[in-house]
Amino acid sequence: MSLTLEQYRAICAKIILDNDEPFLLEPWQLALAADLLTGVAQLHLWVPEANGKTTWLAADNLIHLISHPNPRAVVAARNEKQAKLLYNQALAMVQSTPELDRRLDIRDGTNEIRLKGRKGNVGLQVIPGDELSAHGALNTRVTVDEVHALPGLGLVRVLTGKLQKRPGAQYIGISTAGEPDSEFEQLRTAVLTQSPVIEKRGPRCTRASGPQHVAWNYALEPDDDINDMALVKQANPLGMITAETLQAKRDQPTWEEKHWRQVVCNIPTRDFVARFLPEAEWNVAVSDVPEIPAGVPITIGADWGWIDDATAIVPLWFRGDAGLVLGPATVLEPPRDGSQLQPSVVEQALLAMNERNPIEAFAHDASALGGGHLMTEWLASTFPKAMILPVKPADVADATGHFLEQLRVGALKHTADPTLTRHLLNAIRVNVGADGDKFRLGRPKESRNAPHQRAVREIDAAVAAVLAVWGTVGGPDKGDDPFLLWL
Repeated sequence: MSLTLEQYRAICAKIILDNDEPFLLEPWQLALAADLLTGVAQLHLWVPEANGKTTWLAADNLIHLISHPNPRAVVAARNEKQAKLLYNQALAMVQSTPELDRRLDIRDGTNEIRLKGRKGNVGLQVIPGDELSAHGALNTRVTVDEVHALPGLGLVRVLTGKLQKRPGAQYIGISTAGEPDSEFEQLRTAVLTQSPVIEKRGPRCTRASGPQHVAWNYALEPDDDINDMALVKQANPLGMITAETLQAKRDQPTWEEKHWRQVVCNIPTRDFVARFLPEAEWNVAVSDVPEIPAGVPITIGADWGWIDDATAIVPLWFRGDAGLVLGPATVLEPPRDGSQLQPSVVEQALLAMNERNPIEAFAHDASALGGGHLMTEWLASTFPKAMILPVKPADVADATGHFLEQLRVGALKHTADPTLTRHLLNAIRVNVGADGDKFRLGRPKESRNAPHQRAVREIDAAVAAVLAVWGTVGGPDKGDDPFLLWL
């Protein structure tokens, strides 16, 4: 049965919530429902926490059960506990709403709500949050909760890939913000910037649509003041949320900035605590020159990777009293098919750099894993005029602090290269020794078997950048010991 928006609103008004009040849709929720009732294949809802996303979708799934001739609705999330938040709200609605209780049967042992008197696989069910388990079923309604928390979008692809086999089948994905450069945030950015129709529906609300999708995004801009409660309210559409309730939430002793940015302001946010580089300090260190001028001598920092990891090369220009300028990173990816990156590719990249800017020094990863000894010999023979500064695993640990010190005193600048920025902001601190004063760079995600997470785990250019600084103002010939324990 196809519903009008007024019929949909009226059914919601008959559903009793856990506070014994009827579920009355607010204008912004009606707008979402209107899009859903058009039959659009995918609806993406990116809204901060506590705005009633889960409540609305619990009610929507129940309406789907009683209005579709053969409903097969599934709810998934990163884990069963998260998925059951929506299921449990739907269950409570059934139990408190006589009209639903007469028509629906709760089977809590299997996490299902079924149509009474119907045989076969019809109803609402919580399913495992892994790709393998999602294969096979042909669903009429798919809801995925907190998409940003999934390890990648593989589950979403599997579930949405089968929608065309059931006419009118729909996917709804709800989420708050994720981590910058994650696969979820790459999708979010693409939808909000590349959709055929992009509309501002409020000061901090964007609606983006295409032939197969509609997305609603309520979020602060990255440069907005997260402590301006009137501004934060604009990203939180639920009527009961006010500037005053937000301030009360902000004043709680358990308040934490990352959580506030990510789930209340809906801004993609990294973990502040473990990160090597403070993002704010890096963002203000952009050089007054957009690029390293051609012809000036440079130091090269290089982190070698041949099969699993990439080779990263970062140039640095020493400007004398004007300080240091890091140039754009060159990241050379291996084939990732079991074969290695060809040394000739690395050679061509370095020779091209040397042609533009004479290389006066190399500071490079000299570990055996990266073929460091061989690379030391090769660099010396290929660039006989350059100083070769190998950094060995035994040359541990003051240098990350040295890099940060150069940044904090304003001596270290950069040309705002997005690849170098991403690698540096990905890197985390891994303590070396018991005192906690020394640390190496680590990856936020160690698994190499998840290609979709590569963008948030790559730190090769970060290692190369720290080496470049060391090779210019540190190192054994300049009075400082090498300072990083290289991966």
